[in-house]
Amino acid sequence: MKRVVYVSLVTLGACLAIAAGDRDFATLLAEAAKKYSLPTKAGYDYAAKFSDWSTEPMPHSMNVCGSQPFTNRYCDIIAVVAADGHSRRVLFSPSNAYVDCVRKDLRLGPTAPKPPADNWPANPSH
Repeated sequence: MKRVVYVSLVTLGACLAIAAGDRDFATLLAEAAKKYSLPTKAGYDYAAKFSDWSTEPMPHSMNVCGSQPFTNRYCDIIAVVAADGHSRRVLFSPSNAYVDCVRKDLRLGPTAPKPPADNWPANPSH
């Protein structure tokens, strides 16, 4: 009986963690889009700098993972960048074999360009 309760709790915890991760990703994606379209163009300018900075490692990972079936080759990435340029979090979506491969292979540089503010969500696809 204790094992059943334990397994149930572990399963519930895993499901909640996955749901929280999806919610975090959606929230950060919306925030990145909002910052991208700021009237001051600071978000647009930073998105261009971040994209330039990540141009080499991202296509490399996508090419390495290109053996995945073509229908699964979609990966959206959000990096939360600290004021000093260090990536605090890097989130990936959706959950599939291609994304798992990109997540495992992607090696971003030690510091990104400094964002306009701390905890800046950057989506390189903008």
